[in-house]
Amino acid sequence: MVPELKNELTGQGVQVHYLQGLFRTYQSGGFGFSRLVNWAWLGCALPFVFGIQRPSKVLVRSTPPGIQLWAALWVKAFQIPGVLWLLDYHPEIEARGFEEKGVVGRWVASLLRKWDSWSQNAFERVIVPDEAMAKVAHRLSSHPNIEVFPTWNQSLSSGEGLRSLAGPVGEMDAPTILYCGNVGGEEDLWEFEQWLACRAEDGKRLKLLSVGTGEKGRLLFSDLSARMQNLSWEHLGRLSDEELIERVRTREVGLGLVLMREERKGLLSPSKYATYLHLGLPILYFGPEGTNADRVCREFGGGISLGSSSRNAGLGSLQSLDRIQLVEGVQRASQEFQKYTALKFTELL
Repeated sequence: MVPELKNELTGQGVQVHYLQGLFRTYQSGGFGFSRLVNWAWLGCALPFVFGIQRPSKVLVRSTPPGIQLWAALWVKAFQIPGVLWLLDYHPEIEARGFEEKGVVGRWVASLLRKWDSWSQNAFERVIVPDEAMAKVAHRLSSHPNIEVFPTWNQSLSSGEGLRSLAGPVGEMDAPTILYCGNVGGEEDLWEFEQWLACRAEDGKRLKLLSVGTGEKGRLLFSDLSARMQNLSWEHLGRLSDEELIERVRTREVGLGLVLMREERKGLLSPSKYATYLHLGLPILYFGPEGTNADRVCREFGGGISLGSSSRNAGLGSLQSLDRIQLVEGVQRASQEFQKYTALKFTELL
């Protein structure tokens, strides 16, 4: 998204300086060595960049985790208007982890939250991807100007002809399910496994296809399919957009799967929904309310939103779902989320 935003601003005649970390290969999860180096490097480089370039405005994206803490310090020191783009809510993610580690952990969590509140209020605007994160950010920082702007998929604008990729109506009760991307951890699969267990007695076997999933996620899916007799799993590797479209068409995929732990509500915002909208797939969502994936399902009728096991225990079967209505819901959601583009984002800067 950042390259698209940079190109859009450059096309408008804005001079853009893009400061990145030393390590630019994505690695998921926490504060690994490369992220720690990037965090330290950016923190040290920022005052020199601000002093030499003298920017009229600074946009800070919250990667690596906690970089906004450095940026807030230098934005205030140089008195430069700044905008914080909060994608994953660091350091609140770390604060919740420390809370469970006794008295010292709770003290560290309190310190991180005070630092977070101070840093957010150093920026004139905070941009978050969904309503769930907006509520948490407002509660913790009381920032007066928090804007919700969903992460965008540039392909959505060209998705009109792809809606026929969704599987046939007759396959709705035992669909092939697509999962794109990495898996956070075993806990993310728990609700999905409970749902599979609920529908085990109907004798219908589901197939799960994964694309672009790392080794950790593949092991989790392999173990899950070994435990659940009504689920088979196949990994398709890493695919280009064209290859993904072709595989979805030939495999008659019926649903796109989104997984998120309930306790991560307001901290993360799964963006896989945009890929599934582009493919014209209704969403099967296990996670908290208030995310964009949840909006696609509840607000537009473009999927099934399931949370705790108490909510989804009665939804073991998919027979009562209307495939045509779901696809129409996907179309409505696509029309809504097409509005969120790099060009539209520049209006917030």
